[in-house]
Amino acid sequence: MKKIFTLLILLATVFAVAEQTVQVDGEEIRLQFENIIIKKLSFIDGDEIIINGKTKNVDFKVEENLLLITAESEENIKLELPAAKKYVYEMEDGVVHFDQEQVLVTKNDGEVIQFKDGNLLVLDGEETRVEIGKDGIFVLEDDQKVEINSQGIIIDSDSEYKELTGFWGKLLGGFIKMVVKGSVSMIGKNPEVIMKSIINEENDEYYDYDISFLGINKDDGDGFGRKYSDEVKLTHQVQAGQKLNVMNRNGSITVKSWDQDVIEINALKQSGKSKEELEKVEIVIYEMDGVTVESKFIDQMAKVSVKYEIFIPKDVLIGELNSSNGSLKLSDCRGNSVLRSSNGSIEVSDFEGDVKARTSNGRIEVINLKGMLDAITSNGSIGLSGITGPVEIQSSNGRLEIENCPVLKKAITSNGSIEVEILQMNDDVTLSTSNGRISTYINPDLNIEVAAITSNSKIEIEDLSVQIQNFSSNNLSGILGTGGPMLNLKTSNSKIYLRKISG
Repeated sequence: MKKIFTLLILLATVFAVAEQTVQVDGEEIRLQFENIIIKKLSFIDGDEIIINGKTKNVDFKVEENLLLITAESEENIKLELPAAKKYVYEMEDGVVHFDQEQVLVTKNDGEVIQFKDGNLLVLDGEETRVEIGKDGIFVLEDDQKVEINSQGIIIDSDSEYKELTGFWGKLLGGFIKMVVKGSVSMIGKNPEVIMKSIINEENDEYYDYDISFLGINKDDGDGFGRKYSDEVKLTHQVQAGQKLNVMNRNGSITVKSWDQDVIEINALKQSGKSKEELEKVEIVIYEMDGVTVESKFIDQMAKVSVKYEIFIPKDVLIGELNSSNGSLKLSDCRGNSVLRSSNGSIEVSDFEGDVKARTSNGRIEVINLKGMLDAITSNGSIGLSGITGPVEIQSSNGRLEIENCPVLKKAITSNGSIEVEILQMNDDVTLSTSNGRISTYINPDLNIEVAAITSNSKIEIEDLSVQIQNFSSNNLSGILGTGGPMLNLKTSNSKIYLRKISG
């Protein structure tokens, strides 16, 4: 009996679940994972997140509304989330907003996928591409529209119009609707199943659950499929001081410097339609305002993406990079540059020169820039570090993170928190968000004035000797040191922190 009892204790120890609970402030929580596989995700009552792992290998870190769950090696966990809150998960090719009612995927290429109440909706811009709901199935592909419901099947395109609405049409239409609607309904009524699959697909390259029905590809965010491809490699002689411009319509652009005296263009054309489709796009190089590389669409409706990797001599300048759907990446280059992507992230590192960056959907990240930055994204976060020149940034939906930018002038976002290091200030600085916390980390030796206001929260000062001129729970004006340039802080729904920078 003693041996059996000892064995039971050992078994209980081996199979014991390491449970951790954590509480994260805010109505919306951002989730990140490292070496984590979600075995089960569920929504629960209460306000604490519960993390269940088989071992004590799992750890977590909370920063404002961000919860990072990590493990030293791959670990399976069960994750229980408070049902009353909303959650955000950033993928490589988009961002997911979800709760117990719905999953909303916004991809970098502008496509939006929504699962809610057993219905599936796919939007491309303002155009509905797929709709599966109680009234039937609607699909728009190229110039062809297909409607399937209990009354039959309708195919409408420029070249034909067909209706199958008799007995067999109704039977087939009703059957297709029942099968597809039933499958989507099962998935759509379980956001936790969808999110488990998305998170695992992003965090484990060997995870084999198929989420291709979401149009999510963890290797590439271009959204035009990878079934057919053609690699094009070109070189071009260039003079020192010439500019490089790249004009792309669908696909990413990556530019790096190297020690050769020629430009090397590696272009990967991809299509999910056919091999012949690839021939509808040509890679051309011409001399105009420097050297311009362009994806020339012979057929404007071609379903083709082009992914560029370009190497340039160190004395060649970056002019304009433009892609309407795709990310832009610059590394170890220089020039006064304009970077535009209507759907995609922008990343710049180790760059010398002024940068103007614009994207409508995607994160902007700039690290080690010797020059000025003017950056705007309508949907996405902005992260900056080590910028020597004046900085003005804006996002309508996204978090702003700024460190070691001594000539910061303005940082504005309408939905998202702001976190800023202020090491020095020579001019006035404005930080503003309509919904989100503002956290400032300030050099205590500065001579500045401070004006802070929040409409629905409070202002807190930590370890800073601010001479208060006017103070209430949500309104503050004061002087640090002998006064000087004005630091303006404004948010409508969250706290404002004035903190002494550490170190």
